[in-house]
Amino acid sequence: MPNIPGVTATFRAAARETIFQGFLRVYSYKEVGEADDPDEVLNTLPQLPVGLPCQLQKLDSQQCFTQPPARYSEASLVKALEQNGVGRPSTYATIVNTIQTRDYVTKDKGALVPTELGFKICDYLVGRMPDLFNVGFTAHMEDELDNIEEKKVNWVDMLRTFYGQFQGWLGAQALATSPGGGNELVAKILDELEQDVTFDPPVKKGRKTYDDSEFVASIRERIGGGEPLSDRQWGALIGMLGRYAPRSPKLQVFIEENGLTAHVQEHVDAIAERDARPKTPVSPESLALLEAMKDVKFQPAVKRG
Repeated sequence: MPNIPGVTATFRAAARETIFQGFLRVYSYKEVGEADDPDEVLNTLPQLPVGLPCQLQKLDSQQCFTQPPARYSEASLVKALEQNGVGRPSTYATIVNTIQTRDYVTKDKGALVPTELGFKICDYLVGRMPDLFNVGFTAHMEDELDNIEEKKVNWVDMLRTFYGQFQGWLGAQALATSPGGGNELVAKILDELEQDVTFDPPVKKGRKTYDDSEFVASIRERIGGGEPLSDRQWGALIGMLGRYAPRSPKLQVFIEENGLTAHVQEHVDAIAERDARPKTPVSPESLALLEAMKDVKFQPAVKRG
């Protein structure tokens, strides 16, 4: 303790001692010809009993500023995921690659820097469904998947529990973001669509078939049971208004009268922006690989498990 009237302070001293010099006996980090600093050579501490009084000889004031945490690198991000129990070794590379390919982050001198899109996505999801995007919840789900693999948990029961929570989160968010706040407006939209437009024939994309008439029927059944729409269903319904509005002046008036113009325009702009993005060309290496494999005779499919 320093002997200053009215001042009490506690100090901590640290030192490092080389027990075994090893290669340092013949190799020095210092430049050739530079003498060793005696203060660095004699860096061991004397015996310091607890409560030893100290005489203040010099006091230097120095202003320091708190530095923000360093940006994650790919390696430090993987380490943080591992420490928090998020992901598994087989998924770390996918996670790091996904956040970059989707432009959530960019790499700057090895550091992963969030983009404006990344900030918006994070603010939107965490602000509206904080329980789902909680690190602890994600780690718990990883543990549950491990327990399923080890046959400690029934996967049907686990999914049923999660789905119930998930539907609750989506439903609450749909009520919070839907103009008009609920199923009454949704019912009016469905009535207007069925009265004013002729639905397009079903369109098949990949393994899925998109049928507007079936979608409207499913939404009507959902709200008939008193269930709110999810974010995805609400977005699809707004998208239908955007597609059919140019064909129906009456539907355009309906959109304006119910304050849906901004929502529909936002969806239309998002679709246009998505369609305007340049397609990623196939690399010459991939084309050459496919060409080289065109005559390969693959083994028949094998069922395991």
